[in-house]
Amino acid sequence: MTEVFGKITVNAPYSVAMDAIVRRLRTSKNTLALVVPFRKLGIGTNLGVERDVMVAFVPMRGAKGAQQLHDEVEFTWEPTGGGPFPTFCGTLRMHPEGSRTELVLSGEYQPPGGKLGDAFDAVIGKRVAEATAQTLLERLKDDLESDFAAIKATIEETQHTE
Repeated sequence: MTEVFGKITVNAPYSVAMDAIVRRLRTSKNTLALVVPFRKLGIGTNLGVERDVMVAFVPMRGAKGAQQLHDEVEFTWEPTGGGPFPTFCGTLRMHPEGSRTELVLSGEYQPPGGKLGDAFDAVIGKRVAEATAQTLLERLKDDLESDFAAIKATIEETQHTE
């Protein structure tokens, strides 16, 4: 098994980030098209690796008190269309950091293809997986910060009309 880890800080309070993540995870299908630029792999070009992945989320755990807040979500992602690509199983955790939220992704996958797959993974596969995880975190960050900006604008607009 190959382990993957990534983290990112979101400019949105924990409660807003949590609500936005929970809303997104309740949709019946979570398909994301993730593009991993080669430059993230240390190859100096703007070309990229693109593969649609089906992200399936497992019921949340980590309930806290009467508010039923959940700070951990288990998920898998699996490339659509078959091919020699691994399925990733992981966890997304959220931690409050003052007025911001840290998202931490961790998990693992088994490279397909036996010894040949292990060799590919050692040379570039793990870097592709780590870049894909970071791309997913960046996408979540953009979405959560956009949600927070919209909430903030609504609150400010409401305060100006009162």
